[in-house]
Amino acid sequence: EEAGAAAAAAEKAQREREEEEEREREREEERAKEQRALAMPDVDLEDAVVAATHDRLVQCIPANRRALERRVVHGRCKVQLLLIESVKAILEDAAPHLQCSHLSILLDALQCALAFAADANGTKEMWTRATTETRLMQLLVDQERNSTEFSLRILDALYSGSDESRVALAEARLVQRCYDILNQFLHLSRELPVPYKKAKVSMTLSALRSITEYSDAQVRRTLLALAAS
Repeated sequence: EEAGAAAAAAEKAQREREEEEEREREREEERAKEQRALAMPDVDLEDAVVAATHDRLVQCIPANRRALERRVVHGRCKVQLLLIESVKAILEDAAPHLQCSHLSILLDALQCALAFAADANGTKEMWTRATTETRLMQLLVDQERNSTEFSLRILDALYSGSDESRVALAEARLVQRCYDILNQFLHLSRELPVPYKKAKVSMTLSALRSITEYSDAQVRRTLLALAAS
């Protein structure tokens, strides 16, 4: 009996040590973040807003595509729709004045929102509840469509400009985005509902319209890159 009590006490002490070590690691991480922030005097408000927008969107994505629980998805979807509007406002008002690094971060944020919505929309489990979750599914479809169409519009504008660095940034992303859209459309599951398939048609047409509006040289490069993919 005494041996059992001693073992239990030792186990408890071990757990407490591990918990304390975990708390200490968290404190160290917080101190490291504070030190990094203090060591970056040249970061302006614009950088901070862009980075914060990106970080908040990234945090909305389920880790390792864990199970899509209704309340979690609904909450994240509402937050992401608001963040998409924030990104749109920044890009529509300030895109010509943003550096390529800023544009890349904001486009990454849109891609995060798109990936989350596409992951949910492509999950049969979500649509099996569609009869009772029609509002949620509409939000998710709107999020995927809005993210897709707006990101294409911004990339088209950058690609048609004269700044070589912006053209290069847009070209790489456009090729990947168009490939993803076309590939997803070609491999849509028959089990997905008609409303979502119609939304996918709209997104696919947006990608095709983007390609047809490029110059001849850009169309050739894009098609060759898509074929190579």
